[in-house]
Order: sequence, then C-alpha cells, then structure tokens
Amino acid sequence: MKIPKTIDTRAELAVYLQQYALREHGFDPGPLDGIEGVRTRAALADACQQHLDAAGLTKVPAYAERAQEYLGLSEVPGAESNRTILGWIRSFFSWAKDDGELAWCAIFINTMLAKSGIRGTGSAAARSFLQWGEPVEKPRKGDIVVFWRGSRQGWQGHVGLYWGEAGSEHIYCLGGNQANRVSIAKYPRSRVLGYRREAGNDTQ
Repeated sequence: MKIPKTIDTRAELAVYLQQYALREHGFDPGPLDGIEGVRTRAALADACQQHLDAAGLTKVPAYAERAQEYLGLSEVPGAESNRTILGWIRSFFSWAKDDGELAWCAIFINTMLAKSGIRGTGSAAARSFLQWGEPVEKPRKGDIVVFWRGSRQGWQGHVGLYWGEAGSEHIYCLGGNQANRVSIAKYPRSRVLGYRREAGNDTQ
C-alpha cells in the first residue's frame, strides 16, 4: 500500500486506511483521499449493514418475522393438499380445490401482511406490489421485492421478501411458491422490477 503524499495528518491517514479497506471489500468510498465525504460515509453504512445482515442481527418487519415461521411449508403432491396453503389460496379464490393449481407467491405476502395488521394489495398478482408502499433503491432485509417473469413488459411476475445479497448478480428472496414451498432462494438481480417498503416505515 502506497500512502498518497497528500495524507499528512493522523486523522486523514485513519480515513484513508478505512477507504482502502472498504474498496478492498467491494464497496465504493469514492476517491482514496483521506477525506470522509458523503460517498465514504455511505460505503461505511453499507458495509455495516451487510455485516449485520450476515450475522442475522438486522431487525426485520413484523410481516417478515411471520414469514420466517412458515419456512419449509410445502405443497402436497397429488390429490392431497397442504391445508394451510390451500386455506391461504381460498381466501382469494374460494373455489380452489388444490394447493398446486394456482401461483400463490402474492397470496403468501398478502397473508403475512394481514397477520401483522398491515394492508396488502388484495391481489393475487405479483406485480400488484409495484403499487404497494413506497419504492426504495437500497433494500433492507424484509423489504418486498418484485421480479418479472416471462417478459419484463408482460404481466407475469414473482414477489417475495429481500433477504440479502448473493454475490454481484443474485439476491436472496424469502417467499412462497418457490419450488412449491416457502423457502429462501436465489434470484437474478437482472429480473428485479422494484423494491418496496411500507409507507412511513423508515425506522429500521
């Protein structure tokens, strides 16, 4: 490591070393100049958040805590059905007879919101969540994420909860109807249509 000649105080050296470490770990602190500017502070905040997420210390919304309780819940193959999943589906489609006949990702998220006293979209369409809450650029664990499926310009999609980073090209998503179960799965970042957060909930 070669220290720039412009770094001439201990405080500047400390910031420079911090900037250097941030860049080495994949964050963007801006110029390595020993000045704690906006980009350096933002990179440090991102790094802290990522470490909290990795340690499982990030507080998630109530609906996300509810969703975790159902991890592993799965459809039943054949003529039988998982009563819990079928019950969720029937709250939207009373005529449903099988837990595997309809996509239920949006139903799952709406149900978790309802269990937490939060109004959802009332729709079984994944893309309906693009109109829910407020848009966010930098998601936090538990924020709602909407993906396109089939075509970006089409109507099909998938919705779940952002659950963390999975490298540069993928993210983790906790959701329902993922391989016919409630699970945490990887999805391509390129398929994300948007991240949403409950309106006014910026206190996590």
